[in-house]
Amino acid sequence: TFRVAVIGDSFTMADGVEIEDVYHSLLEERLNAQHGTRRYEFLNFGVAGYQLPQYVAVLEKRALPYHPDLVLVGFSTNDFIWFEEQAKVLFSKPYVVKPVEHPFFEFHFGRWVQDRIAALRAGPDRGGELPLAPIFRRHVDEQLDVLGAIQRRTGIPICVAFLNYYSAGLREVIAAVRTAAARNDLAFVDVSAAFPPAQSREYFIYRDDGHPNAEAHRAFADVLFGYLLGSGLVPPP
Repeated sequence: TFRVAVIGDSFTMADGVEIEDVYHSLLEERLNAQHGTRRYEFLNFGVAGYQLPQYVAVLEKRALPYHPDLVLVGFSTNDFIWFEEQAKVLFSKPYVVKPVEHPFFEFHFGRWVQDRIAALRAGPDRGGELPLAPIFRRHVDEQLDVLGAIQRRTGIPICVAFLNYYSAGLREVIAAVRTAAARNDLAFVDVSAAFPPAQSREYFIYRDDGHPNAEAHRAFADVLFGYLLGSGLVPPP
C-alpha cells in the first residue's frame, strides 16, 4: 500500500461536498481502479479553518505516526494570512462549540447583504492584483522552511498544492509559495492553472459560499492525478 497523508483546511476536509467527491477521495479511487498489485490509501487530515502553523502541527502530531509515503498539503486562498498577536489570543482559549444558527438566513443571506453593501461602497471591481504584504511573505517562507526541515528529517516527500479554482489577484501569493517550496526542495503544483483566471460562481457550493463544489474537486483531482504520477511522487500501479 502506498499511503498519502493529505493535510489542509475546509477545501480538503471538505466543506459542502460528499466525502466521495473530494479531490483526494477521487485520486484514491482512480489510482486503485487501475487494477495493479499496489494499493493506494489517502488519509484525510483536513480541518476547516486551519492554516499553515496548524498544518505543521497536524503533520508532526497526527500524520507522521501513520508512516505516510507522501504528504500532500492543500494550500488554499487564506493560508498566507497570519497575525501572530491575534493568533495568540485566538488559540489561548479552549474551543467552544458554536450555537446552532439558521444556515441560510444567519450565514448565507446575511453575508450576501454585507458583501453587496461593501461592493457598493468600493465601486466597480477593476480586477487588481492583491499585493503580498511583507509580513505574509515572511510567514509563508517560515512555514515552508519548517515543512522543508521535516522532509529532510523524515525522508518523506512533501508536495504543496495551491488548491484553488481561480488565480486572479493571487499571482504574487502563488509565486511566493512556489519560490519557498523550491528553496526547500518541496514539490509544488499550481492546481489553479487549470481554471480560468477569474473567480466563477460555477464552482461555488452555494451562491455566496465560495468553497469548491464537486465539479471543482473533480478538476483538482484531474490536475493532481497527472502531476503526482508524472513527477514520480506517486508510483504507478
